[in-house]
Amino acid sequence: MGNWKNESGYALLMVLMLIILFTVLGMGLMATNMNSAKQFTLKEDQVQARHQAEMGVLHYSAILKDKITSSSTTSLKCSDIDALLGTSKKLNVGAYTIEPANAATGISCKEMENSKLMEITIKSIGVINGNTRKEVEATFYAANKGTSSTSPPAGGSTFSPPVIPASQDTEVKTILAMKKDYETFTGNLIIRDRLDIGGGNSDVLITQKDLYISGDISIQNHACISSGGDFTALKPFNWGNSKTSLLVRKDAYLPAAIGNWHKNQVNVYIFGDLYLPKAYNYPVNKQDDRNLYIGGQVYQMDNQNKFIAISNPFKILKGNQISAANNLSCAVPASKDEPLGTPNWVLQDEKIVNYN
Repeated sequence: MGNWKNESGYALLMVLMLIILFTVLGMGLMATNMNSAKQFTLKEDQVQARHQAEMGVLHYSAILKDKITSSSTTSLKCSDIDALLGTSKKLNVGAYTIEPANAATGISCKEMENSKLMEITIKSIGVINGNTRKEVEATFYAANKGTSSTSPPAGGSTFSPPVIPASQDTEVKTILAMKKDYETFTGNLIIRDRLDIGGGNSDVLITQKDLYISGDISIQNHACISSGGDFTALKPFNWGNSKTSLLVRKDAYLPAAIGNWHKNQVNVYIFGDLYLPKAYNYPVNKQDDRNLYIGGQVYQMDNQNKFIAISNPFKILKGNQISAANNLSCAVPASKDEPLGTPNWVLQDEKIVNYN
């Protein structure tokens, strides 16, 4: 009996300790659940905020498309595009706000390529519950596809590029051999027999107007070739095994065959239209290996010797590729030409979207 007396209250103490233990565990579990609920709510708000920001991009895209469609045959300027955001340079619609990507300047549009291309960048901000916000930045491109007196109509034409340059500032060379050279021609350049880019360090060939090559092309070295006007190569050729870049500010006429397309070595940027012969062969192991970027329309000659517009079988010149072209060591501005007879502004389907 003495032992029972010494253990009096032990069971009560154990019960109290268990109550305290379960209370602490229960409070911890409750805190965890409450924190999880807050995290879930925050995540849900973030998703909703991003959704609202994306809605803002779609909203602006529709406004921009309507503006360009309704003004396609007028002399559209960046000031017309900036005006879409109103005098406050901001559109507030529901849970999202649309403003220029650089709100400090209030400018959303930049004219490029002799005002034939407009780069439009906006930022859409989605806000949920007043404190959860997500931003989406979108860049659009509008191109003037208007025709001049020398451009083929959409239905096909007997217009037959390439046109041999014939102005007074045209320089004619039978052979142009380059090795560790930097050559600049202020007018047109015609190479009749051969362009030979030999070994050594990188060669740079800049023609501020048209570059017309009726002879052979041999590239054995790093090369950067640019034409501020049109580019024409009549005979098939191969790119070299070194890094080569070709920049054409206006239209290009390429031959029936071009080989050695190395994805990380050869980059061709054509800001205008591309003209192809009846049959062409530009072989690659994978379609993505051919870095041939076209900013304008692609035409191919048919059996009636007419150039017909076709879908672009290559890559579209846009965004990062435009920046890469403009940063080349041989980058040259587009030569001035006659104004387009009838503007034809088109909003390009592709846009660049960045989530912040």
